Amino acid sequence: MSEVQGRLRLTTRMTPEGGAPYEERHAARCRLRQIPEGAQLFWSLPGAEAAHYMLTLSDTQAHLVREGETGLDLSFAVGQCLPGRWTTPYGDLPIQTRTTALALTQDPDGGVLRLSYVLLSEGTPMGEAELEVLWRI
Repeated sequence: MSEVQGRLRLTTRMTPEGGAPYEERHAARCRLRQIPEGAQLFWSLPGAEAAHYMLTLSDTQAHLVREGETGLDLSFAVGQCLPGRWTTPYGDLPIQTRTTALALTQDPDGGVLRLSYVLLSEGTPMGEAELEVLWRI
């Protein structure tokens, strides 16, 4: 499996349950690897919350792993509520994602993933989120 270098733009919009919406944007260099199921993207973000990311993509599912002081392991598939994990310095918290939309478009020059989901803890909504990952090689 060959890898190619590229750039990505990550946009996250979150509306916490009972809170005000907010948006985060990041840009980074990335590596793209084609795999039989689809593709994998790898990138790192520097700063106070430095972390390494891996996003595995297919037409119907996505899996996001963040490794750092605060970690995430989230899976997404439309219409499903899937278990995940949020790792903090104080321990792991079991969470779930209920995906309401997943759209993946790829071409030879890059692609875009758009996700909409509800983040839950023990079945109780913590908030709604949208994630957009745009990459170019």
